[in-house]
Amino acid sequence: MFRSKFLRKLYSAVHPAIGVWIGHRWSLNSRLGKGISLEFMGEEKEDLFRYSKRILEKEKIDYFIYGHRHLPMMTNSELGSVITILGDWIRGSSYAVWDGNQLELKTGE
Repeated sequence: MFRSKFLRKLYSAVHPAIGVWIGHRWSLNSRLGKGISLEFMGEEKEDLFRYSKRILEKEKIDYFIYGHRHLPMMTNSELGSVITILGDWIRGSSYAVWDGNQLELKTGE
């Protein structure tokens, strides 16, 4: 679809709400096909947590902030870092705020 000029033109003519729905369904099917759960699978099974821990074994990082995983959460790792997943701003309206001293995960409008 992304390489076809005709399909890109056709997609651009679709209302944005329909385009978002198509993208969401496509992404959902892709994730489920790869065995990626929509629910939290635990720190040992979540790729972002495993990646963060590998990095923390080599260097000190205060905050990890991730997008793309539609699961808003913030947790302290046992290695002293804060791991934040921003979640989904379309449905959950979640976002992070840095006040100069502390990072906070907020939801809502």
